[in-house]
Amino acid sequence: MSLPVVRLRPSAKLRLRSAHPWIYRDDIEERGGIAAGAVVVEREGGAVHGVALYSPQSRIALRWLLRGKGPHDAFDLAALIRTRVLEAAARRAGLARESSQLRLVASEADGVPGLIIDRYDTVAALQVTNAALEPLIPMLADLLVQELGCSAVVERDEVQVRKLEGLELRSGVLRGSVSGPIEVREGEVRCAVDVLAGQKTGAFLDQRQNHLAFGAQVRARGARTVLDAFCHDGLFGLQALAGGAEQVIFLDSSVPALERVQQNLARNGFGERSGIERKAANAFHELRALREAGARFDAIALDPPAFAKSRQEVQAAWRGYREINGQALRLLNPGGVLWTCSCSYNLSPADFEEVVREAAADADRRVLLREIRGQADDHPVLLTLPESRYLKCLVLEAP
Repeated sequence: MSLPVVRLRPSAKLRLRSAHPWIYRDDIEERGGIAAGAVVVEREGGAVHGVALYSPQSRIALRWLLRGKGPHDAFDLAALIRTRVLEAAARRAGLARESSQLRLVASEADGVPGLIIDRYDTVAALQVTNAALEPLIPMLADLLVQELGCSAVVERDEVQVRKLEGLELRSGVLRGSVSGPIEVREGEVRCAVDVLAGQKTGAFLDQRQNHLAFGAQVRARGARTVLDAFCHDGLFGLQALAGGAEQVIFLDSSVPALERVQQNLARNGFGERSGIERKAANAFHELRALREAGARFDAIALDPPAFAKSRQEVQAAWRGYREINGQALRLLNPGGVLWTCSCSYNLSPADFEEVVREAAADADRRVLLREIRGQADDHPVLLTLPESRYLKCLVLEAP
């Protein structure tokens, strides 16, 4: 069956030249009656440029699947997506040795625009944010069970971006059964994940390797006092405890988050251990209060939520990052390390380094940049999609 045809306007030239995987609606000639799905994309003059997923409602009208002239008469979208999901899972096979939770499919970076699949032990959670892939959800659920060995599949399609695609918000179990939180492993640390109601598809997986590396550095340096600020489920602090830290403060404004931290502490045998404190407080205020109280730390992890969710918020976010990093640097013992993170895409890596430099000047500390890190390997960065490089992590030392 022949695919529908969408023609690009001359204004799409810059997007084509950069090989960015998205084409916006302003850059296509509108043709009514085309449903969400795969389409052949023609350039001006009628030359075929490739195959893309078409969204009739989204501002992002096209997301590239294949580039090249074809032939495309026998194109099978389901077969292509199936192949790419299996290939993505195979590329990550080695990562299962260090963690039982990981991202199996990362949207455009794995050639499947609008599809996220995360795996928590034997349970898979999928999220579809592209109308063209919506009919393939049953096939994907079967694939995860029958060929990738998952015991259950859940759908976490309650993200607001689906509304831009004209899709309903929903979540629930698609295959198998899920009866409560799932225990997963991150190195030697165990934690619980609620795949039906937790953040994202259950947990934040992009920091997985940074958690492990933080714990390894705590052990290598013999760090004894640690602050895990914006701790969420407490994975930086838990890895620090596993690395030999004696005193750890878990700081978060969310009481439910700190309850999960307590459960994870107990799960790892740290529940009754002295030297562990959970603080429910605003981190901006508490960092200042800790400094005024004379607290000092050998290692600090700062992992705040995105302060700049849009370009209009960058200036306010800059002030926020400068404030918390300046306070954290003042709390470090001589020779201490700060792992500071930003998941705000709208604050570039260069901007983040600059704001942390300003924070070091505010704190009047000599600061060494020991390492630049990013998201875990199962969250790959597509070079032609700058939006896929969002997580920044600077490892700093204050002699």
